[in-house]
Amino acid sequence: MRRVIVICCLSLIVLLLFASCATHAPKACPACGSSNWAKVTEKNNGYNYGKGVVGRKIFGPLGWFAGSFGNTEDVYYCYDCGFSCSYK
Repeated sequence: MRRVIVICCLSLIVLLLFASCATHAPKACPACGSSNWAKVTEKNNGYNYGKGVVGRKIFGPLGWFAGSFGNTEDVYYCYDCGFSCSYK
């Protein structure tokens, strides 16, 4: 029974830490349709307290570091029309 609980908790952590957002960057600019569209930077969104609390409950004091994983967004820019947008 204890093994099943541990496996379920670990699966939940993997889903929380590495789940990707449903909106991925398109291959072309959504505004003008140009293929001259590229990732220009990656920005960090800071600390996620929900992930930190779950990590703390499962892994103890070192679990607080779980809140700092997976909080980045990619910023894409269109060199033709100047449109930019962030995607997870």
